[in-house]
Amino acid sequence: MMNRYSLFFKDNHLEDSYQKYLLEINRKPLLKRLIISTTIVEISDLLQIIASGEYEVLTLNYAFVHYLFEIILNLILILIFRYYPKYIGKSLLFYNHFFVTAFVVIEYQDAMYSINYQKIIQIGIIGSQFIIILQSDFIEAAYQASIFPSIYLFIWSYKQEQIYYAGIVAVVLSVLVFLQCLYEHQVALRSQFQLGFIDNQWEKIFTQLIGEQYLIFYFDNGTFSFQLSNSKNYIYKIDTTQQLKFYLRAIKLSKTQNFEQYCFEQIQSHKNFSQDDLKQNLTILFQGKTQIIQYSIFYSVRPLILLQVISKDKHINETQIQIDKKINLDSNYQFKYKKFIYLLYQPLKKKNNDISASLNCLSKIRKICLYANLQEYITPHSILSVQIFKLDYLFQKINFIYSDYDIQIDNKINLITNNKELLLMLFIEIIEKTISKHLKISTIFLENQQVLIKFTCYYSKKSLDKLMQRIRLYSNFLNSIEFDVQFIGLYIRNISLDIGNNFSFLPSNKNQLFQNLLNTDR
Repeated sequence: MMNRYSLFFKDNHLEDSYQKYLLEINRKPLLKRLIISTTIVEISDLLQIIASGEYEVLTLNYAFVHYLFEIILNLILILIFRYYPKYIGKSLLFYNHFFVTAFVVIEYQDAMYSINYQKIIQIGIIGSQFIIILQSDFIEAAYQASIFPSIYLFIWSYKQEQIYYAGIVAVVLSVLVFLQCLYEHQVALRSQFQLGFIDNQWEKIFTQLIGEQYLIFYFDNGTFSFQLSNSKNYIYKIDTTQQLKFYLRAIKLSKTQNFEQYCFEQIQSHKNFSQDDLKQNLTILFQGKTQIIQYSIFYSVRPLILLQVISKDKHINETQIQIDKKINLDSNYQFKYKKFIYLLYQPLKKKNNDISASLNCLSKIRKICLYANLQEYITPHSILSVQIFKLDYLFQKINFIYSDYDIQIDNKINLITNNKELLLMLFIEIIEKTISKHLKISTIFLENQQVLIKFTCYYSKKSLDKLMQRIRLYSNFLNSIEFDVQFIGLYIRNISLDIGNNFSFLPSNKNQLFQNLLNTDR
């Protein structure tokens, strides 16, 4: 978050990081160029006088203003550059005031050359000032952009027989337009830095969440190449970007395509984020051996790729892998999400003095983690269990997840036989489509073992086709979904227990996958 007027980041750590970034990338090189440029200009001026033999120009006043003062100023700035770099921003501000003084002196001193050459020097001064203004923080930049044109306007208008008001209006309007452009320029710079900063924070979180071996690299748009970010216990030793490039090119997907080319094509063809970008398995050939690797691509300011070697043996029983994954789903994902929430909560607790604000933000994060966990568990190929449970159980969880909503529950049904994780995921998807925090959920028992769950609310019609497609995928559990102006009706099956072997039946108290995330006592 940025302050609306000063544009400073409200997070002090983020603001300090931005100032350090600006110092190293922009302000230090700019000050160095200004010192060198002004020194070259003064040397050129002295050589011009010597070559023309006009030594009478070298009066004490001229020498002090043009040479001695400039030398002293540059020496002071060199000391600041070398020993006190944190004051470089203020030094550039002072340098701009020095340029104003030089401008005034050139305007009133006796012309050594023609008036046109004097104007050229003044244009050079204004150009240098413009460059310094662009590297300043917005408050300092706005001050300079307002004061300096006012001084020049006063100098040019002073002692004039007739004031040209149209020219004054043009200057004032130009300054206002420049201030608006300056504001938008600063917002864009800071927003870009903030996105990059967030990328780096996510990368640190990833490395803490992933306990096993991994290799992380990213695509740098500036160099148009992949750069090494981090690695831990990776099966191959990769410590430099050069080693990374060699490794990516040595991984063969086919006779004509290596993994570097494949990643580049994935990034170039990317349009919208989807689950297909995460945890994709590939069978590859490396050093004559077949391996299975898993990669995920995280798209942001710079695409981040996470790479892991799953197996060296192509012929591992993939069915057994899926079974083991399902068995370990609870412990594995609960640990990751709980650790993920904890890592995010710590900076929130430090930044927000208001504990309720931190908990509200944490609640939203918890909801996102829960939904991601549900999506990981429930896929079109999952074997979903049939459970007998109280419908009130789901409504309690909905009230807990959406504690900031005003949800009225009118439930007339006690026990139901279905899959509670699937229903909970659909409830979340439907509530997320509401455009108001006020809604009513009512239940009606219909004929033919059908239950209507009616959501009375105002909702967004965006992506309703995806919701309907999901209903069709789970036709064993769900019948249909109905939309009207102010309600969404979900028709679900109250599945009979004499259904043969089409379902895996488990009592609801045996399935503890989501109990940790949904525990309302915490």
